[in-house]
Amino acid sequence: MKKTEFKQLSPKNWPQGLDLPAVTLAMEPDALSQRCGVSFFEDADDLDQYRAAIVQLLDGTCYALFRYARTPIPGTSIWIDRRSANVAEQVRKLLSVIHLEDTAVAWESQEYIKSKGQQRGSRRSVCASCGGKGTVDCNACQGRGVMKVRAASGPSSEVRCQGCGGKGETACLACGR
Repeated sequence: MKKTEFKQLSPKNWPQGLDLPAVTLAMEPDALSQRCGVSFFEDADDLDQYRAAIVQLLDGTCYALFRYARTPIPGTSIWIDRRSANVAEQVRKLLSVIHLEDTAVAWESQEYIKSKGQQRGSRRSVCASCGGKGTVDCNACQGRGVMKVRAASGPSSEVRCQGCGGKGETACLACGR
């Protein structure tokens, strides 16, 4: 990502309403720093120590890239303004700027899932065990149950996903069931 596509805001200027963890990327803050040139700051709140970066796109949209130190699941959350009319569109806009596909998303909030489902059919379903705090989509095949495989010589073909056994789902990312 080019520095001209965004600017970073000081932690002292945390935008009001920027408090909805919309999705979590599989990438850690260090990897995002290398890929995007974002500088993370360290701080602590009443929950834990954390690393965060506040970025503002050219159109004025603000995001926080956030990671609590002792979060058991790897990755970096993207926080958006809770008042956003379309959560999925806000996330897609940032992913586009940092040149990531939606397959980089390891966890989706209920707000994101609902918003994404309104735009186009969601590939992920809500976990019945935890009431929708996580998703039950296979990370390997993104819920399709099959994966494209390209032979060394010849056309690609679809084979049953080894990660989920072709069912398209594995344990919930939030509750593990």
